[in-house]
Amino acid sequence: MKWPMVKLKDCCQVIGGATPKRNNAEYWNSHDIPWVTPKDVSNLASPVLNDAPEYISKAGFKSCATYMLPAGSVLVTSRAPIGNIAITGKAMCTNQGFKSLIPGTGQCEVLDRGSISLTPL
Repeated sequence: MKWPMVKLKDCCQVIGGATPKRNNAEYWNSHDIPWVTPKDVSNLASPVLNDAPEYISKAGFKSCATYMLPAGSVLVTSRAPIGNIAITGKAMCTNQGFKSLIPGTGQCEVLDRGSISLTPL
């Protein structure tokens, strides 16, 4: 089977992340929203990321430009380590070290399989 070549912008949204201020304790140490960094996806046993080591509060979420990614989003690290890939198993946010892909309707399975086979150059 031959896959069509398409621009990412034609089959998904490309989203960046952000980090709430670390010096504001109100933004951290909650169990509200899973928050992921590139380090968190560097040694996954499975391509699906179902949890995060850190969580931000709703106030932390509102304080910065991070984005709530739905389950099934594809995370691609754009900062060290570069090129690691994971799929969100549930809704979560990332820091600015990712370009995250939110597949359009009907594209999720194709995008997931295609991106897992990518190898950084």
